[in-house]
Parts: sequence; structure tokens; C-alpha cells
Amino acid sequence: MSNLRSQLTTFFERHNPDKIDNVPALLEQYRGREGELIAKIEQKYNEPVIPGNPKRRRSSGSIFDKLTDSSQYTGAHKQRFDETGRGRGLAGRDYVSKGTGCVPKGNANGFSGNTNTNTNTIYHDSAQFLMR
Repeated sequence: MSNLRSQLTTFFERHNPDKIDNVPALLEQYRGREGELIAKIEQKYNEPVIPGNPKRRRSSGSIFDKLTDSSQYTGAHKQRFDETGRGRGLAGRDYVSKGTGCVPKGNANGFSGNTNTNTNTIYHDSAQFLMR
């Protein structure tokens, strides 16, 4: 346990020095469940507690869990979720579209214009113009 205490102390020195004094209390609270403690810390800080042991972090969930973990999202996707991971709906979008979307000008049934062959052929399926 003293080895884990020193590793946690070293980890918090780098990531959150205010938590160093809490290490003994954390170890006492998670006595017998040290793996759970390490997993929670690694999930929160997204870095392994034990240096050189990246497998520990990867084993915490499947690829689906990692891809759907909104706390890992960045950029435009991050603003779409609140602190708890719930979607914010339209409030999380930069631009809220209005109307029914893109409507072609002129002919609403398909493309109307030059198809680079100087015809106004309307294609409804790619099989009509793809050659093998």
C-alpha cells in the first residue's frame, strides 16, 4: 500500500497538487478496492496513475464506451453536452437551421442544369451513369 501511496502522491504532484493531502484518506476509503480508486482517477484525469502502464487505462471499457464518452469530446462536439454528459439539444448547436433544408432551385424532383455533357439529364440513381 505504501507503494500505491507514493504513486498517487507523485501523480497528484503533477496533476492536482491540492489533492496530495487527501491521499491517505482516499486509500482508507477505498481499502480493498484500490483498483476502483485507480480507475476513477485515471478516468477523471485521462492518464494512467502508474507510469508506463497504458494498458490499465485501455482496459476500462470497450471502444464503444470510449467513442460515446462525451467527456472526451473536444471542439464543436464538446459544447453539445453539459457537465453530466447529457445532450443539450438545439441549445448546444452554433447554428439552428430553420425550414426543411436544402431545396433545389427550379426542378424539385432532381438536378436541373448542366451535367458537363451539355444536356439537362436528370439522374435518379447512380446506376444510370456509372459504367463498368
